[in-house]
Amino acid sequence: MVGAVTGVNEHGLYLSLNAAGSRDFRRHGTPSTLVLLKALQFAKTDAEAIAIIRDATMFITDIFVLLDTKNGKLYRIEKSPKRTEVIAL
Repeated sequence: MVGAVTGVNEHGLYLSLNAAGSRDFRRHGTPSTLVLLKALQFAKTDAEAIAIIRDATMFITDIFVLLDTKNGKLYRIEKSPKRTEVIAL
């Protein structure tokens, strides 16, 4: 496996990846572990991390958990090949 499934970056963003079931799938896309790794590498804020996840083309459905330790905001991001739903908790 290449990428990350859980991590915290130097800007205080925590991200984890959880598998999700769905009938929504695509033959081509970016592995969710690489999407999470990209968000950890390049995002400085929760908004930037959400944008990276939202813009990714994925081939399966996964749930990302995002915590911005600077502002205390927690998100559940449900990402499938056809849609992205961001839920602030």
